[in-house]
Amino acid sequence: MLRYGAVGLVVLAADFATFAALVGIMPTAYLFANLAGKIVGAATGFVLHKYFTFSWSQKHQSGKQLISYTGLMVFNLAQSTLLLWLLVAQLGCDKLIAKIMVDLVVIATSFVVSRFWIYRPA
Repeated sequence: MLRYGAVGLVVLAADFATFAALVGIMPTAYLFANLAGKIVGAATGFVLHKYFTFSWSQKHQSGKQLISYTGLMVFNLAQSTLLLWLLVAQLGCDKLIAKIMVDLVVIATSFVVSRFWIYRPA
């Protein structure tokens, strides 16, 4: 759990920094900024989770894990985009605060799926 938390902070920082930078440049393109942040975070997270967080003997090889992880990323992207849009466009929340709230939901979902599906022990 500590490893997941440490890697999660790195992934969250990469995602959020990308999001904040792009929203700073293009304030109305917050959904695009979310997409870019999720891609940067996912690429960072795949490598760190495979070799650091869940580094034990794993049931599936890298190719299958990458396919599963990509599926999780697509789900997370859809989930985060919908929630972000709801909070910003429908409820009027600040983009950066909404991003933090959304990412808390995404982090919890990702842990469960990663631990019990993508990187499950052999």
